[in-house]
Amino acid sequence: MKNQFNELTRTKIIAEMNRIKISFGFWQEQGTQNQSYTSLMEGDKEIVLKNFNFGVVFNEEHAFLINRLWRDFYQLYINMKSNKTNPSQFANQTKEWLDLFLTPSQGEPNTINFKMGYIVQKM
Repeated sequence: MKNQFNELTRTKIIAEMNRIKISFGFWQEQGTQNQSYTSLMEGDKEIVLKNFNFGVVFNEEHAFLINRLWRDFYQLYINMKSNKTNPSQFANQTKEWLDLFLTPSQGEPNTINFKMGYIVQKM
């Protein structure tokens, strides 16, 4: 079952990468059980940050959070490279991003009041 899930997830990721016009693949390293994947160059990384839809592999709430983190990070990256960025505004945007990134999950999973964040045990 785990291999079917992993294969399904890999297939969805590859399809999403194709949708955003990024050449990407997974393969098993010869003589091992390790999986490898295509390394992305800078321009491809930007396209993925800006356009990858995590809704293809995660539930709606989790995907929304991850998409927001990636899009906001991409905007920080663009602002950091720009000479026109206001340093105070950039500092505020960075703090807001960090606050979101460091927000733990709240409540009991699979209940109506659950708020998705990072899983404390994994940090």
